[in-house]
Amino acid sequence: MLLLLLLLLLLLLLLLLLLLLLLLLLLLLLLLLLLLLLLLLLLLLLLLLLLLLLLLLLQLLLLLLLLLLLLLLLLLLLLLLLLLLLLLLLLLLLLLLLLLQLLLLLLLLLLLLLLLLLLLLLLLLLLLLLLLLHHHHHHHHHHHHHHCSR
Repeated sequence: MLLLLLLLLLLLLLLLLLLLLLLLLLLLLLLLLLLLLLLLLLLLLLLLLLLLLLLLLLQLLLLLLLLLLLLLLLLLLLLLLLLLLLLLLLLLLLLLLLLLQLLLLLLLLLLLLLLLLLLLLLLLLLLLLLLLLHHHHHHHHHHHHHHCSR
């Protein structure tokens, strides 16, 4: 009878031990599962961080591209302004040249007019001289004639 009791007790103890082992195993499994979940979460977080970094990099690249485009536009505008200024300068130079030409033409015309006036004056003087000479001669002749008649 006593032996039987002992055997039962032992069996109970064994069962208890088995139960405890099972519980421990379950706990370990749970812990492992938790660890796995944590790892997965960490991986997800890392992936998200990487994505954010990539997005930031993309944004930076886009900003850089925009800045470059703006700089190019500014350079183009400056070039256009320079070209316009050059064109204006050329136009001014051409206008000045035209004005100079006009002035030269005017001077030439004035000189020609002066020459013509001088020529006219000379002609007039010559005519006057001729007239005077002629007149004088005529007068003299007349006088002589008069003298003769006397």
